[in-house]
Amino acid sequence: MAGPKIYGNDEERILRRIGAAVVVLWKDFPESQQSRIIRQAVSTPDRVRAIQLNEQITAFIRNRQKLA
Repeated sequence: MAGPKIYGNDEERILRRIGAAVVVLWKDFPESQQSRIIRQAVSTPDRVRAIQLNEQITAFIRNRQKLA
């Protein structure tokens, strides 16, 4: 079940672009910052609940890095 909408459409578009930039630059971040970003992403309220979100985020970033 989806929760209340936290951000407007324009704000979500901006957040997607910022997130995309983080993924592109991921390998340049120190490991401590990578862990901090993932912890924050997991704890940030969202409209969609995901099971094992931490693992999903980590796998997504690793897969994107392989393609870069």
